[in-house]
Amino acid sequence: MNDNILTDLLYKYINDPDDFTNNLNLALHYDGIEQTASAVSYYLRSSERTDEDILKYQCLLRAGILFGKQGCRNFTVKGLFQHALTIQPTRPEGYFLLSRFYEKEENYHDAYLIASIGEKVSEQNSEPLILNVEYPGFYGILFEKAVASWWVGLCHESRSLLEDLYENYDLDGIHMQAVKNNLQRLSETSKGLHLVYLPKKYRDFDWGVAAENEWFHKRVAEEVFIDNVYQKFFKVEEGDIVFDVGASVGPFTHLIKDQKPGKIYCFEPHSQLYQTLTRNVSDENVVCVNQAIGPVTGEFECAGLFNKDLLGSSERENRQTIPVIKFNDFVKQNNITQIDFLKTDCEGGEYDIFNDENMDWISENVSKIAGEWHLSSPELKIKFRKFRDTYLREFPNFEIYSVDYVDMKWAIWDDWFIDKYQEVNLYIDNREKSRDKWRVTKWPTLEFTTSIPEKGCVVDCAFCPQRTLEKSYTGQRMMTLDNFKSVVDKLPKEIRVTFAGFTEPWLNKNCTDMLLYADEKGHPISVFTTGIGMKVEDVYRLKDVPYAGNPNGGFVLHLPDQERIAKHPVTSNYIKVLEAFREVCGEIQNFYTMSMGPVLDDVKHIFPQASVPEFWSRAGNLMGEAMLKPELYNLKDQFKSIYHGESPKTCGCLEDLYHNIVLPNGDVSLCCMDYGLKHILGNIYEQSYEEVIPKTKTCFNLCRFCENGVNP
Repeated sequence: MNDNILTDLLYKYINDPDDFTNNLNLALHYDGIEQTASAVSYYLRSSERTDEDILKYQCLLRAGILFGKQGCRNFTVKGLFQHALTIQPTRPEGYFLLSRFYEKEENYHDAYLIASIGEKVSEQNSEPLILNVEYPGFYGILFEKAVASWWVGLCHESRSLLEDLYENYDLDGIHMQAVKNNLQRLSETSKGLHLVYLPKKYRDFDWGVAAENEWFHKRVAEEVFIDNVYQKFFKVEEGDIVFDVGASVGPFTHLIKDQKPGKIYCFEPHSQLYQTLTRNVSDENVVCVNQAIGPVTGEFECAGLFNKDLLGSSERENRQTIPVIKFNDFVKQNNITQIDFLKTDCEGGEYDIFNDENMDWISENVSKIAGEWHLSSPELKIKFRKFRDTYLREFPNFEIYSVDYVDMKWAIWDDWFIDKYQEVNLYIDNREKSRDKWRVTKWPTLEFTTSIPEKGCVVDCAFCPQRTLEKSYTGQRMMTLDNFKSVVDKLPKEIRVTFAGFTEPWLNKNCTDMLLYADEKGHPISVFTTGIGMKVEDVYRLKDVPYAGNPNGGFVLHLPDQERIAKHPVTSNYIKVLEAFREVCGEIQNFYTMSMGPVLDDVKHIFPQASVPEFWSRAGNLMGEAMLKPELYNLKDQFKSIYHGESPKTCGCLEDLYHNIVLPNGDVSLCCMDYGLKHILGNIYEQSYEEVIPKTKTCFNLCRFCENGVNP
């Protein structure tokens, strides 16, 4: 029966291939029998063959859904959903699908943005669509906003949305269960303060005058006695030297005394709190200091001291002159050679500890750091930015949470983070003093240039400075498999091994064996290749490797473009390789295609479209390349360039300074922009990985010409 129906549909289509109905009927038929590739093709044709925006909108959404099910076309999925929204910006379905897409990609900030826009501008009770676009109803947008808001740290908003969904919307079974599950999780991570359940020694704790401020009393008791917030990631251990900075009336010191620390120094400048502190923690191994850590030794006017009449202890009008001592003065006066656990809750005083004067000593002598960092005023935001950009980068092992205990480490380097938050909880594990420099990033990468032919890469892309590379490189032209293995054997398992470099990786016949060896050794793998040099059997050998995702990850296949900006030799073997990729692309994790422009007609039947990147000047290298490669003059308007001026710059990429390039002779170049090889860091055949890579925040001349250059 299905064959007869399909034959009839095809007959009508052949007689009038531009008729919208003929195309849509084929799309629906192929969709119904789960032949998604054919269905997508006809949905896209349908969208191009109707003047009715509502029909275009539905076809684009359905095509995006089917591409998403294939699992290897995420860039296209996003583009289709975005295109649909430009056609029907007041319909809700596109907002739901795009927000859900971002949520599945773990891009929660954009998921929240799209759901919020959809909530504001789309029609709640719009007429139903003809096609199934998996839209559950307007509550779908609210659900996506609730999920995303939790991940971006808006926990109260997330809870309110979920409760509203539970109480006021007729949800389908899947969404109802998801709402219940999420409300349960929020309940488990947001414990209320029930002092009746506390052990007696905490119930009977003397709060003194602090009890007169209900907000302060409840918050501190909950943080210390209920949530044990300062020991979330590591504990005070027997024999530890502890600094309790901002000790208040001593709840933290009271909590840890049974853990048998060696000595505790409690700093509290408030005279009334200090009196209660001394009563609560009196012991031979506890030293109470009636001073704050400050920028000077003597007296200093500051904000943030306890006031029984103020809701927040760091309100700007709450300023007092108090006794203070500089951190390094106290350390020297008391002959302190190490601090095992540094706890801070000092309303901005933490920035008088973490400053240029103290950082070298802290880096070498403080093991565990836990505390609140405050950003509640413009002045404190400036101080936090300096702390984050200058000092925090020195500590690769840290965690950062909102005050309601949501992991926000993923957003710490974004500017909106500083604008958004008033205070955060920070934990630094500095017990490994000989730190691995590369741990400042989650994505340390070593990229391999497997060969540098004397006449340059055969693809010779106009935007690739091959002439500059040819002039600069000397030494071994082809990396041997043994040399590759010797490098991989030196690398920590966390280092991603990328096959891209300055030339096409598969110009080296051993490249597939290299990749499989690195995968076998447990490294994350990513690939950027044109496929030139591959055999069909390579495609099948490579397809099951779990390729790492972004940033700069995945398995990226660079297709030839119609303008021949990249000059792939399109041979019969190359066509077979592309056909093999087309066959298995759904099985290749994080697979996608790119091209320098519209895909070359000779291969368009295999991959009809590909994403086109934004072109930059390769940190200025294309300017010099243009003198050696005249065709670049005709393309000069197609790439951007930047010059940051004479001030020193370092790398602002997500990989920091740890996306370096290994050359066939073992030299390690700074990054993929260094085609002139002006920043050779060392030779990894002769040195260890740690010896070769630069210190974080090192400035390089190249960074002044790179779009990713930032202030150190």
